[in-house]
Amino acid sequence: MNYLNQLYGRLRAYYRCYRSRRMLLGMDRQALGDLGLSRCDAEAEGHKPFWKE
Repeated sequence: MNYLNQLYGRLRAYYRCYRSRRMLLGMDRQALGDLGLSRCDAEAEGHKPFWKE
C-alpha cells in the first residue's frame, strides 16, 4: 500500500508541474513581469518535460 501512496503522490506532483508550466506559457508580459520573469524565461520553463524539475 505504501508503494501506491508514493506513486499517487508522484503523479500528483507531475500533474501540478505540468499545469503550472502551461499556465506560464499562457501569461502575458505584464503578469510575467510581476513574477520577475521574461517571456524567454517562461518559454524555457514552459517547454520543459513535466518530469524534469
